[in-house]
Amino acid sequence: MPDETGREIDSQLETLMRSLRTPLDAPSGFADRVLARLDRQQVQPSATTLHRGEPTAINDGKLAGARRWTMQALWLRSGIAALLLLAASIGGLLEHRRQERIAGERARQQALLALRIVGSTWRDVQQKAAFPDFHNQTHQENQP
Repeated sequence: MPDETGREIDSQLETLMRSLRTPLDAPSGFADRVLARLDRQQVQPSATTLHRGEPTAINDGKLAGARRWTMQALWLRSGIAALLLLAASIGGLLEHRRQERIAGERARQQALLALRIVGSTWRDVQQKAAFPDFHNQTHQENQP
């Protein structure tokens, strides 16, 4: 019994689909209205003149508004691209300066360490020069 219900629904669906596939007649005057509209649309853009984006009597501002919107979108995209480029450039410059500062601090620390080593060695040399006998005696006492 469920098979018969399923077949009945399939039959009804098939009938509906066939009825939708049959062509319908267009309303009277439809073709004339479509052709007239096509003629108006083909003539209108060439007859349209814009002066600084102001609407003319022919297009009532529709075409000018579309052009204005397109130009605004173009300028907006260009501005965003320029801001992104500027931000990336500034970020790169700041990172470069940070790397230079870090390298300078590292060089400073190395120079200070070198100065401490030189100063310590210099003190030892001065002490040995000032008291040569003292250093010789301590050196001899440490040897067996």
